[in-house]
Amino acid sequence: MEVDYLYSQYKPLLFSIGYSMLGSVEDSEDLVQDTFLTVQQMNQSTSKEEPNNIKAYLCKIMTNRCLDLLKSSKNKREVYIGPWLPEPIIQKLPEDLNDDPMEKMILDETITYAFLVLLEQLNPTERAVFVLREAFQFDFRTIANILNKTELNCRKIFSRLKRKVQSKDVVEKRNLNQELDIAKRFIEAAETGNLDMLISLLTEDIVLITDAGGKTKAALRPINLQKNVIAFLVGVRKKINSPSETEIVLINNQIGLIVKSEGEEPTVICFEIEGDRYRSIYMLRNPEKIRFLG
Repeated sequence: MEVDYLYSQYKPLLFSIGYSMLGSVEDSEDLVQDTFLTVQQMNQSTSKEEPNNIKAYLCKIMTNRCLDLLKSSKNKREVYIGPWLPEPIIQKLPEDLNDDPMEKMILDETITYAFLVLLEQLNPTERAVFVLREAFQFDFRTIANILNKTELNCRKIFSRLKRKVQSKDVVEKRNLNQELDIAKRFIEAAETGNLDMLISLLTEDIVLITDAGGKTKAALRPINLQKNVIAFLVGVRKKINSPSETEIVLINNQIGLIVKSEGEEPTVICFEIEGDRYRSIYMLRNPEKIRFLG
């Protein structure tokens, strides 16, 4: 097997699997490298036969590396200070949101940030089954082979999960222009203190989650219900040092925000949309998760 060719062909897929399961860019990149190192070592061995389905073989190695890491990091998650949120992938907002067909396809196939948060409800095996089937459309026979389980068992796990979690974020078509309009109104409402506009942008049962990992100021528990979220946002806004800057960016191919103010750690804000309102707000302030902002 030509490792360089396999790397160019399958690195994006393996990284996507890793990131979907781990919520960490660095860990996903490390496990991708580890996967191809395993393939290289297999090439050097004369006793091992080449697998019939190289794609499934690579996905099996990557998935099981992810499962091992999730199990070993369980204790770290349990002692984490405050809620734990996945690491975001941030891109500059393009000048023209009327993407070409290829860009639209990439957007439609990208897992949303809200879906990554949802996966945190699942144990490692459930997460693997759900990601491989729902996000990457693997058939149950392949999933069973990857996880060393029976096909029937994988079907039962997936069926149970479909009833347990809301999965519409995977398949829902997204409209960046609509998201951009909502984000601009949200910024205006926050900066001007327009409570009526802010109320109109949030669902009644909205939840706001902050992740600082104990390294900077943040709410240590999720904030539920519209009135409580609004009170929190208004309080945060009053404490922000001037001058401050709010930048609109793409976060996991959805509209998000980066808020910077003098002498403060930056805050990355991701949203989950229901219709034309936010039903979840995720605020990341842990410097280790947003270190790429410099």
